[in-house]
This record gives sequence, structure tokens and C-alpha cells, in this order.
Amino acid sequence: MTPVSDKLDQFFTDKMKEYPTRRSFLVPMLLYSQDEVGYLSDEVIAYLAKKTELTKQDLLRRALDALLITHKLLKPAKSA
Repeated sequence: MTPVSDKLDQFFTDKMKEYPTRRSFLVPMLLYSQDEVGYLSDEVIAYLAKKTELTKQDLLRRALDALLITHKLLKPAKSA
């Protein structure tokens, strides 16, 4: 059983197919999950890490990077 609804889980599965990597949809997944559950519990983080094939630590690092970039506290990495 997932910590999010079956409908949201299926939405994530379908939406990730539209992105170049599973991780590319991570930030929206965090936002949708928080909206549905109310907060990002350990269960939600573990679920999203598995869904995106990341470790929990890597998922949290990427989420923090996205937050810092959004608030202009960190410059985005230049793509090659």
C-alpha cells in the first residue's frame, strides 16, 4: 500500500513517462504528495524515492537543491 492514493500513484506513473528521466518529475511529485497527504512523511519520502529510483538521501538532496534554486539561494548547475 502506498502513502498516496491509487489515483495519484497512477498519475505519477503515467506522468513520469512524459519526462526524460523518472527523477525529472520529482519536484511536482513532492508538491502533489504534500497536497494530498498534508506533509512529507517518512513514508511519502520512501515511496517517492522508490518510485524515482533514488535513495532517500539523494531525493532529499535534490529536493533541497530545487528549493534553494527556486528561492535564488543557489545557482543552478550549468548543463553540458
